[in-house]
Amino acid sequence: QCRVVTPLVAEPADPGELPRWRLRCMWELASVLNFLQVFRPLLNIAVEFTAEELEDAILVPNGTLEYLHVPLLRSIPPVARMSMADGKWVTVLCRKLKDWWHLVAEGNLPIVASHGAEIETYKELEPATRLMILKAICDIRCEQEDVRIFVDSCLKKGYHLRDFCKERIGGDSHGISYWYDEDPILGHRLYREIRQVEYVKEQTRKSKRKGFLGVPVVSYQWETVATNFVEFEAAAEKLFSSSNRTEVSLGKKLKLNYLPEMEKTHKKKEKLLKKQQREALLLNSYLTFDRFTSGRSHRERKRVTYTFDDYDRSINEALKAIK
Repeated sequence: QCRVVTPLVAEPADPGELPRWRLRCMWELASVLNFLQVFRPLLNIAVEFTAEELEDAILVPNGTLEYLHVPLLRSIPPVARMSMADGKWVTVLCRKLKDWWHLVAEGNLPIVASHGAEIETYKELEPATRLMILKAICDIRCEQEDVRIFVDSCLKKGYHLRDFCKERIGGDSHGISYWYDEDPILGHRLYREIRQVEYVKEQTRKSKRKGFLGVPVVSYQWETVATNFVEFEAAAEKLFSSSNRTEVSLGKKLKLNYLPEMEKTHKKKEKLLKKQQREALLLNSYLTFDRFTSGRSHRERKRVTYTFDDYDRSINEALKAIK
């Protein structure tokens, strides 16, 4: 049976944060982020974005989704001859999904090409559906030959399989696993996977009162425990203070192996943010001062020249005015 000792994630009280929280409760998001990290050298994605910026794009579609999907779609045969600008990449997306969906996903195809109407339809999809589509495209991209060649080449250079397959950093025998992901661009994340097993009682033919245990039903719960240094620090403290030895061990590992480097990065970001804020304040004060001192800017001013004739003329006019 699953045994969760220390609660780490709670449903947000602010309704505005619920969509992001629900997105982070899907393991597919962690899978997509890990895919982007591992195969970045191969994907030709020109624009850099953080995990939070990708979440923003999935919640409310923006240009980040285009920057991400277009290079992925171009690498999946057959090569699309039509332009992908102005949202037309969604049409290409629908055509790719039609051929591959049954191989990489379950259920009905969530979107189909419909004479351009699919562009607006994509924007109206639930964020969870957009994430599932992105996950499917990443899976399709993994099926391409250049990915296999890339992995083989890395292994020959001394890389290990664990560089491509995540290994859990902690857990217990009761169905709980912890996963850690780090990337200089996407950021750091800590996940917890909770495996639950339930047995359904079925009535026997001999007696309606008696029953037996049927086939076990397994379900999984996914939690994004921490996404920044403050959340990591709080999670490490809770785990370290737990009454469960496994959680204490993980809390200690987080404090010793992960938090020191994360703290350095956190301080650098804070320092950079403060610098940007100071520059913004200086710029704002300069513009305010300039508007204040230029209050008489509408008055007509005589153009200044520096020739001797103009200088002599100005002196003579001044002397005449005095007389």
